[in-house]
Amino acid sequence: MSKMMKVLLCMAGFLIAAIVLSVSFFYSKEAPLSNGTETPENEGKAEEVAEEIEPKPELTETEQLAKDYAEEKYGFEVDVIEDDVAKIYSSADVIVSPKNDAGIRFGVMIDPYDHTIIKDDYQYALEADKELQKLKPYFPAIEDLGFTGSDNSGIRLNYIDESTFLSLRSDKEINYKTFIEKELDRYYELYRLIKKSQMNLTGMSVSGSDEENGFSLYLGPPEVVKTKEEFLIGLKTDHLELVNYKMESRLASEVETLNNDRFNFGNPYDATTHDNPFDSWFYCTEVNESAECTSAGLAVTYQADKLNSSNPHLNEDLTSIFNFIETHLEPEIKIEFVTIDAKAPSIEHLEIGYEERMKYGNVDELISFLLNE
Repeated sequence: MSKMMKVLLCMAGFLIAAIVLSVSFFYSKEAPLSNGTETPENEGKAEEVAEEIEPKPELTETEQLAKDYAEEKYGFEVDVIEDDVAKIYSSADVIVSPKNDAGIRFGVMIDPYDHTIIKDDYQYALEADKELQKLKPYFPAIEDLGFTGSDNSGIRLNYIDESTFLSLRSDKEINYKTFIEKELDRYYELYRLIKKSQMNLTGMSVSGSDEENGFSLYLGPPEVVKTKEEFLIGLKTDHLELVNYKMESRLASEVETLNNDRFNFGNPYDATTHDNPFDSWFYCTEVNESAECTSAGLAVTYQADKLNSSNPHLNEDLTSIFNFIETHLEPEIKIEFVTIDAKAPSIEHLEIGYEERMKYGNVDELISFLLNE
């Protein structure tokens, strides 16, 4: 299996969890087109702008069917929610909201063949709203910590059937390299506030201000409150980036000494950091119950067009890499694979598995095997 595939598999758990926990299920709100403030430049133009805005389109047959159904069943008027984000993450055909309570959104599922109503999930929406009321007293404290709703329009709960999720956004970018030292306390305090509310919440997710990185975790029963150490273990287990950077930081000086003008430890898949010896050279693939890495992969970038048997330094370089592994990583961390990619534009590539390293004690024999000679 290639390194890239293993890394993708390693990240799959996090990606799946992040998608589930950050899903905006029925609860996203469209941003206003204007704040309504007039200036000397635009004074008197409000009516002209209003005339240019196209009237709201008529409801489709399906939307009207869902609206009539909900109003007849529940006895209150509803609005059809035309929210692209909500539609993407919803399994419902139509999303509606009570006119007198825009904070509640629920779905109506319709049979595509005979256009009859299959079901709605209003009761789940009510349950989610009931849990949200428990958290409302803590909104000011959560916002003081620098967290807002994921769509910047207020803190909401998402739901999938009986499971409820809280999706937030931080006012800062999430930097995995410095998170433990600089941000752990703030995130643990957020966790404590949620637990203090006693709300029944399946999980939560937080995205950074730039939406590049994020965290997601399951919360367990309301009465179970983790210590900060246990909280960190959960984060590390679900987000191996934290483990990677800790290892890279611990061995930074050794790696810097080992790098030379022929190769460096680093991520060959990111063109912007292709020559950075301290960027993503360690990929943890498995941790134990204490979130300590037990297996991993290494990435190395090599001199262009030199991954061949005619290179007189190839044996020396591979030997130094293997010695580094034996001295600083194994046996505590089993290095499942070492991927070596030549710098662009070369497409030379070597992938050395653990079994191959163990089988060929002689590096020249290993090179011959790897190069199929």
